[in-house]
Amino acid sequence: MFIIWGKKQKRFPEGFIANWCAVCHEMREFKVTRIHLASHVYYISFSKGDPVGHTFTCQHCGAEHYRNLDQAFHTASESKPLDLLIEETNPNCMEIWQEDVALSEKMRQRPQELSPAERQHLLIQPLYHLSYLAEKQGSNVTLTGLLTGTAAFVLGALISSLLGPLIDHPLWVVGITAVSILGLLYLSISYNRNRFMRREVYARLKPVYLAIQPSEAEINQTKITLKPTKLKIGNWLNARALLKFLANSPAGAQSREQFSPA
Repeated sequence: MFIIWGKKQKRFPEGFIANWCAVCHEMREFKVTRIHLASHVYYISFSKGDPVGHTFTCQHCGAEHYRNLDQAFHTASESKPLDLLIEETNPNCMEIWQEDVALSEKMRQRPQELSPAERQHLLIQPLYHLSYLAEKQGSNVTLTGLLTGTAAFVLGALISSLLGPLIDHPLWVVGITAVSILGLLYLSISYNRNRFMRREVYARLKPVYLAIQPSEAEINQTKITLKPTKLKIGNWLNARALLKFLANSPAGAQSREQFSPA
């Protein structure tokens, strides 16, 4: 008999806070969630577990970042207008984030003056905050792959039954069937990953990336920088697909105008 046990993550709402969003490049309302790790047996836990940190989730774009337990902050018990939320939870926010505010203003107004280091920072920072979307999507891609695998197996059996009478050598039948199954799996997983990146990641990156107008080399350098983190978003990022997505979007000047604060 096998006993399934281990640790599972449990989330508890903590409140709301005003904070700087590295994807929106604005002060935004964030939902704060306390994260606990609890022991489980057959995925059932019998306690809250031990607190390990907090996640802040932007209520505008969905970006998320993590804070350790030793990082102090104050939250509001309910959602409220941003100016009131700033006053209650983060009154010194513009001083705390003054460098980011200045860099965002430079990006909007004078992108040609950005240094290579500033450009790379602006390109990579949003990816860190959107990485949890790709990590969560990984399980969906796996499930889709399993469902596709089942369909591929059925298709493979059909191909095998059709090819059997036409090809004398059984190894050829097995080989063609196996290639058909693997090809269908690859195409399905690739399609779902690319579709996810276009709809959930590239769409959120568009305002910043249109303002910067990155080259393919810069995006590939971003991928290299992300590689040691082993984040799925770095592996799934495709420079040519992203540039094609941006090329089909409104002109950079129009996007910068829309991106500017009201």
